[in-house]
Amino acid sequence: LWWQEIDVPAQGLDLTIPVDKTWNRHDLYLSTLVVRPGDKSRSATPKRAVGVLHLPLGDENRRLDLALETPAKMRPNQPLTVKIKASTKNGEKPKQVNVLVSAVDSGVLNITDYVTPDPWQAFFGQKRYGADIYDIYGQVIEGQ
Repeated sequence: LWWQEIDVPAQGLDLTIPVDKTWNRHDLYLSTLVVRPGDKSRSATPKRAVGVLHLPLGDENRRLDLALETPAKMRPNQPLTVKIKASTKNGEKPKQVNVLVSAVDSGVLNITDYVTPDPWQAFFGQKRYGADIYDIYGQVIEGQ
């Protein structure tokens, strides 16, 4: 999506990374490769470092607020009507929403120590970095 080759001074630098909304991503990682050339006058061999950093881009405008309207009492083996209203943070109603509604006995949840997962984290939280990194620099230059 983006890359830049830069020279880094000894004191380091701050880098601004442009994040384009059209990427429409929430699972970005920044990967870096830093190479320091060797210096014969100081008997310094070349070095390299690799880094990977997760860029959390959770767009709060994509978060939905859900409101459930249920009867005060529910009876076993009887139909149950639940009204569901979805809205965005700024109050807009989404065009279409798919909702999964489950009715589970709270006693069963209590004895299994079930913790309700956070849907925001499930969909937009950090995921495993999905690429393998392999190079032969360690065989070519002095490794640490």
